[in-house]
Amino acid sequence: MPAAAGGGTVVAAAAGPTGGGYWTVTATGTVVPHGTLTGYGSLLTAPGAPIVSIAATPTGGGYWLLDAAGGVYPFGDAEAIAPGAQPTGPATGPQRSVGIAASPTGAGYWTVTAAGVVSAHGGAGGYGSASGSSSVVGIAATPSGRGYWLLDAAGGAQAFGDAITTGATAAAGTRVIAVAAAP
Repeated sequence: MPAAAGGGTVVAAAAGPTGGGYWTVTATGTVVPHGTLTGYGSLLTAPGAPIVSIAATPTGGGYWLLDAAGGVYPFGDAEAIAPGAQPTGPATGPQRSVGIAASPTGAGYWTVTAAGVVSAHGGAGGYGSASGSSSVVGIAATPSGRGYWLLDAAGGAQAFGDAITTGATAAAGTRVIAVAAAP
């Protein structure tokens, strides 16, 4: 992945709500705004576990950073919406956190581990977790906020709540490595 301004490799990106740009984040928590978006801050010191994901608030006035141990760092209006979660698990293996998605109301967010365990925070509702998977790489909320998709490394998606499964899969023999999901 390309280097971010200020150094470091970009590990995730989040789009602004109006389509005017996006934020990128490095494993050390350096956030860079692109397009017409404003930066709301970066981590001043590297977290104990690498940053793995970023989710924008629905207003575009902030974002949450997620580290591999489950720690959540709020910036901008994310601070007032749902306070940051403290690290809760190991930063390696199937229990490492891999993704975060904001609820469309801005009242909370979901985090997911590589094993597919989803945790709801703030006003986000819980709709289930993956079973038997250790290759989840991301989560995307439905527009209604009453469901989400979990994306696995092979490009498959599992639907929960009001999320709809499209049934699309990669053709046999196709090498797919998925790293993120967006509604």
